[in-house]
Amino acid sequence: MKVVLIGTLVTGYADDIAAQVKTPWTIKTLPDGSSKEEIAAALIDADAVSPIGWNAQMPPAPKLKLIQVAGAGTDAIDFATIPKGVTVCNAFGHEGAIGEYCVMAMMAWCHEFPKLSRELDKGFMRQTDRANLRHHDEIDGKTVGVVSLGRIGKAVATRAKALGARVLGCNRSAMKEAPGVDEIIPWDDKGRLFAESDFVVVTTALSPETKGLVGPALLGRMKPTGVIVNVARGAVIEEDALYAALAEHKIGGAIIDVWWSYPNAATPEAPPSKHPFHKLPNVILTPHSSGWTTGMRRRRAGQVAANLDHLARGEKLDNVVRPPTS
Repeated sequence: MKVVLIGTLVTGYADDIAAQVKTPWTIKTLPDGSSKEEIAAALIDADAVSPIGWNAQMPPAPKLKLIQVAGAGTDAIDFATIPKGVTVCNAFGHEGAIGEYCVMAMMAWCHEFPKLSRELDKGFMRQTDRANLRHHDEIDGKTVGVVSLGRIGKAVATRAKALGARVLGCNRSAMKEAPGVDEIIPWDDKGRLFAESDFVVVTTALSPETKGLVGPALLGRMKPTGVIVNVARGAVIEEDALYAALAEHKIGGAIIDVWWSYPNAATPEAPPSKHPFHKLPNVILTPHSSGWTTGMRRRRAGQVAANLDHLARGEKLDNVVRPPTS
């Protein structure tokens, strides 16, 4: 059987998939820049494909049975264009890494790591008498609000709780309890979560319902010292509203790992936002790297390999996002 990995982001899993798959598969890799002809030739006899996205421009794949997204997000999949009889699955394995990232970033914020490191980079210490140093903060005793209690949200909650935080959560589907969460607030009352939290961690998936979810109204409910952490998708937070809240010091700060635009072959140096977030003093910025660990790659490749084995054996597939249509 044959699986095609399309896009450099996905082809990086090839060796890990090959090491973990147990049934006979031929793995074809097509990195970024592959021509339409190369993609068409690869898909003509493919049983499975792992692409970055799928749309009406994809060439025919008459043998295709599985579209295996090598990540959790399926916002780049146009489900209306999926061929009949094809199952769409996704993969995880990133939630632990992102949970660690969020707690690390919140701790770095409390302990002022970026600021203190920059000061020492200048070659001097602000003060040498520790008794006279300004006291920094700690996560113990803080309130952490988690917007969406899926895999990532739960990973954040359990880690924050272990450090002594009070953890609030809200979720679009009703939940009575979740690991590490002290109180689950109804989705319609999420403004209260924003108002009570020292850190608001946004982990919700991007969908038509969540695009622009966090705008002036919710940002306006935050404490003036409150910090928002976005590890979801850039578009979940209104770009203009967040920049204004930070630039005008209406909120304490932001930790941003996901963005509103990304480089591509046509614009390899495209800025991540139309606003100069990098010039603000009250931010910690990373390039969508929170989940990108060696452990995540191994776990995610293992999930892809497991589904290839399931398909080869005629078994039930894992992490089905959409079953096949007839």
